[in-house]
Amino acid sequence: ELVASLLSVAFSPLIMPLMLSVTNPVMKNAHRPKTTSAIMKVAQKLRREFIPPLTFSKICEKQSENALPISQHYTVSFGIFQYLFNKFHLFLLALPPKQWYTYACKLLREREALKKNECFDVEITDMNFLGFGIAKVDGCVLFVSGAVTGDTARVRVIKVCRTYAVARTERILVPSKHRVEDGCAVSAACGGCAFRSVDYAYERTLKDASVRQSFVRQGLREVDVAPLAGDGRVDRYRNKAQYPVRRAADGKLAIGFFAAKSHRVLACADCPLQNPAFAPIVAEIRAFCEAHEIPAYDEETGHGLLRHIYLRIGEATGEVMLCLVLCGKSLPHADEFVARITEKFPAVVSVFLNHNEENTNVVLGSDFTRLYGKPYIEDILCGVRLCITPQSFYQVNRGAAELLYGKAAELAALLAF
Repeated sequence: ELVASLLSVAFSPLIMPLMLSVTNPVMKNAHRPKTTSAIMKVAQKLRREFIPPLTFSKICEKQSENALPISQHYTVSFGIFQYLFNKFHLFLLALPPKQWYTYACKLLREREALKKNECFDVEITDMNFLGFGIAKVDGCVLFVSGAVTGDTARVRVIKVCRTYAVARTERILVPSKHRVEDGCAVSAACGGCAFRSVDYAYERTLKDASVRQSFVRQGLREVDVAPLAGDGRVDRYRNKAQYPVRRAADGKLAIGFFAAKSHRVLACADCPLQNPAFAPIVAEIRAFCEAHEIPAYDEETGHGLLRHIYLRIGEATGEVMLCLVLCGKSLPHADEFVARITEKFPAVVSVFLNHNEENTNVVLGSDFTRLYGKPYIEDILCGVRLCITPQSFYQVNRGAAELLYGKAAELAALLAF
């Protein structure tokens, strides 16, 4: 960028004669009109707005449709050329002035075509690694939440950026062959599962393509990407859950997960990804808290007691750890709580309180109080028995962790020889 800018300044005295030499043969006897406000508006926008970078070949492919007469674009040609020169650098010197000016105007028209809250019927042609469907409207790229490759959908624009727009799916008009039922009541609002509506075979294809494209973007096209490995589970594989607790508008406890890009809790005790042992425990905690009027934490005021419910399970042993995250020092009726939980759920072998009184988004505080049982739960990973404390890092997908360690051991053995 620095070199290009210096060249632009250094060669500015030479560019104007070059431009005049290109346009003068056409305009030798032409009257130079006064610059209209519309032309000046385009010129000002070009100077202050970003135009996405393009390759030389792509610009050359564009047609000079709806081009202004040469006499009109002459009046602003040098100013616009300087702007585009700074953006696209030296290769623009090889283009006719009419061609780059016309394409710049076309970009502005396309970018201004979309407005927030407009609805369009679009065909989803691809998906990105975040799970957004990709479509185009009048040349502008739309990233559409809740859409799958092959869908025909009615979408609503929710955000317009300089080079793209973001939309959400309002209605599926024609479903894709890759679309499946997501099996989750809050998936649309939660946004935690990017590919929940995509069949597993196509999800693997998308992830393989994402890995390959990551190498291509770094100029590494000849990379041998190994096939994706999996343990075959698409549901119920997470061995850990953290449920935020808040007071809902109806006065009841909301226990579940945060809605996308917010701290609004969606009531959902049974996420399809979580271990099935968790949901009934959460339901029992809710009943206990409501019976004893234990207040949920309020982020805005900093008042309230119960912030999160934190659960872990050792899949190989079945042992469950329960931890309540409090904005306070103690839990009312703690002995009754422990007796109630351990009687109904014998798999719970460890009960903790975590104390987090800070105004923070971090879930756990640094201090723990053990109310019952062992200071850890046990699990077996790759044949090794592990002790897992509340603070321990442990892969939430045990099956994937075993695959990962197994592949690392295999490659280490190869390298050893």
